[in-house]
Amino acid sequence: MTGATEYTDCNGLLTTSGGQFPSSSVFEIANQGIPLSRLVIGKLGSTADGSSGFMDPQTLGTCVAQAKSQGWSAGVMAFQFPHADTNWITAARGSTFPIA
Repeated sequence: MTGATEYTDCNGLLTTSGGQFPSSSVFEIANQGIPLSRLVIGKLGSTADGSSGFMDPQTLGTCVAQAKSQGWSAGVMAFQFPHADTNWITAARGSTFPIA
């Protein structure tokens, strides 16, 4: 399964991707001239929604906080409902993007 272990931790998602998709982590893309404000992080809602790159929403929340602390703030999207419901986005958002 191509890419099954890509983007499954904060380092691979944010800093240093490798394997099948080198130089495609969030900050590697930004270093190629794409503004951080345009780099939305997208993840599967569950393993039922795809075969590669799944990250549980709590771990994603840790990555989101790490990315925001380094200047990223574009947001998170999920594929797909109903697996990525309000509980999913609440966990993925954590305290990084509080609802006012």
